Amino acid sequence: MWCGSRNGITVVDFDTPDCRVVDDFIKRAGDTPIKVQTASNKLHLWYQHNGEQRQIRPYPGQEIDILGSGLVALPPTELGGASYRFVEGGLNSLCRLPTLAPGAISECDFARKKPSAMREGDGRNTQLWRKGMSWAAQHRPDRRGALEMAMDVLNNGYAEPMADGEFQAVVDSVWSTHSSGNNWFGRAPEVRVPFATMDRINDANALALYMTLKRAHSGIRSEFYIAIKQMTLEALPWSDPQTTRNAIKLLIGRGLIVQTRREKAHEAAYYAFTVERP
Repeated sequence: MWCGSRNGITVVDFDTPDCRVVDDFIKRAGDTPIKVQTASNKLHLWYQHNGEQRQIRPYPGQEIDILGSGLVALPPTELGGASYRFVEGGLNSLCRLPTLAPGAISECDFARKKPSAMREGDGRNTQLWRKGMSWAAQHRPDRRGALEMAMDVLNNGYAEPMADGEFQAVVDSVWSTHSSGNNWFGRAPEVRVPFATMDRINDANALALYMTLKRAHSGIRSEFYIAIKQMTLEALPWSDPQTTRNAIKLLIGRGLIVQTRREKAHEAAYYAFTVERP
């Protein structure tokens, strides 16, 4: 299923089996009549889409993803010998889905704290990284030194500034992400495909599949599965699964993706991106 405006569904994905994390989130965001147990024995909560974006780990220290776009598996999908299943509600409950409570995901706990009060362990590192990314997106520095000077000012505003080694690691992370063209702070997410990659693909269907996979998985997970029938129906501009199979074969032949796990009975094949050539 493709989350977001197309189907009107936002999925909250818990990457922890700890029910206390789920209970705390429900207190903050409101309950929902549809709950899905994943194949890894974790939980998905379904809500009515209300403009949410795809947010990976928006709460520091909590293994929660907000899936306002991208693909998720539906019951009774089977993976690794286990299956997704509805533990509360079902498709007949879609008309009763609530939206997430106002403000439930617009702020993280660390964002409500003033820098002057922040110390190690209360979100300081994450806040500095985000502030560094925002500064880089706004000022577009062409050298690491300028970024480091700006972040040093921010770091010294904390009640407990980071030690130099830790600080330099955060600066390195911001600079690496920004200088590689992957800083999306302050602008809508994009899928960028180098001209050389487009020339290598040289096929409209394979390019559409490649961009769809990039949108759903790039920078989020090292490998991913492709549920051919589901993806064809939900996310691609054609209706024939064989067209999707042909596009996958072409992308493998062009060296853009590799198969990491073969397809089995009731389990889709897994793939990974290769490194794009400039």
